[in-house]
Amino acid sequence: MYRSILVPMDGSEGAFCAFELACHLLRDDSSHLMALIVDETKGGKHAPSTERHDIDHMRQQMDRLATQAGVRDDNISIEISRGDPVEHIVREAGKTGVDAIVMGSRGLSNLAGHGQQMGGVSHRVSHRAPCSVLTVHGARQAHSSHRSHSI
Repeated sequence: MYRSILVPMDGSEGAFCAFELACHLLRDDSSHLMALIVDETKGGKHAPSTERHDIDHMRQQMDRLATQAGVRDDNISIEISRGDPVEHIVREAGKTGVDAIVMGSRGLSNLAGHGQQMGGVSHRVSHRAPCSVLTVHGARQAHSSHRSHSI
């Protein structure tokens, strides 16, 4: 179990699965989970990704998952930054000294609105992070891989 966990959020199913798992990995009531929403920049311009309704929707989903896992609101913080996701995730993990990063292995950059695959982000974070990194497959990915192995 962990004292502090960073969960990068992009609004994808994989990110929410990672958030849910992170809630269950917290050690106790004094543990802390930080959700980090990074608004990517494209061509030097910020994508219109931190729209209020997107963030409100993500907060509602995170609140629901945290409540189901028995995690109190005061054990969770949400940070929003702009720029390269890998740089911000690694920097925030180092600055805050989290025990682990729990993130989706693949997601869609829903907030950036560009549909960019984030599989490369989790790979690069795992090689540069100053702490352990746990990558989580979304529920659909996990179910489809199990089906392909059954006869």
